[in-house]
Amino acid sequence: MQTLRITEHHEEAVAHSALLLAEGNILLIPTDTVYGLAVDAFNPEALTALFAAKARNPAKGFPLFVSSIKMARRIAYVDRQKEEFLKKVWPGLVTVVLHAKDTIPKTAIGGGATVALRMPDHRFVLDVIEKLGRPITGTSANISGKAPVRSADEAALQWEHAETRPTLLCDAGVLPERPPSVIVDITGSHPIIVRSGAMTKRDLDRMLAIAR
Repeated sequence: MQTLRITEHHEEAVAHSALLLAEGNILLIPTDTVYGLAVDAFNPEALTALFAAKARNPAKGFPLFVSSIKMARRIAYVDRQKEEFLKKVWPGLVTVVLHAKDTIPKTAIGGGATVALRMPDHRFVLDVIEKLGRPITGTSANISGKAPVRSADEAALQWEHAETRPTLLCDAGVLPERPPSVIVDITGSHPIIVRSGAMTKRDLDRMLAIAR
């Protein structure tokens, strides 16, 4: 596994990371919460490899990262009210569950009818997605059964003996401790919190009410 140090001036790292993703590789990347595993969400072979690496049930699918609401619209149904809501919570620690369009590979969403999307508040990640031009997976970098990792050293240690290892570790050092993203289902008329996190239901209800 190669290691690439991420600095404030990360243009070359962005280009290299996007190229590796386009070629079907698995990357270990920093996010605004913990280190994550990224593959091109439109590459079924890369997705299958990631399921195997994480020992994850393919029926669960993966949450996906997007770089804009426009990109989210390409793979999910986003009406005016939902768009106004997303403008208030993105980029940030809110993952939204939306009805998926047929444009997203079924492998990415576990064959289901919905997709979980987030726009992370992390410049490097957003630039990589923008360079690739497609969503990437936003799953945590820990091997199933192990704790999420906040440092590049921990991430490397977890994966050094794995059968399927990421091609590249994008090293941003130790990440600040932050709560996980809240996962909220907005497929219906009222938000349903699937997983508690950085925002409360009261906050989400208020933002949806403002968006109406």
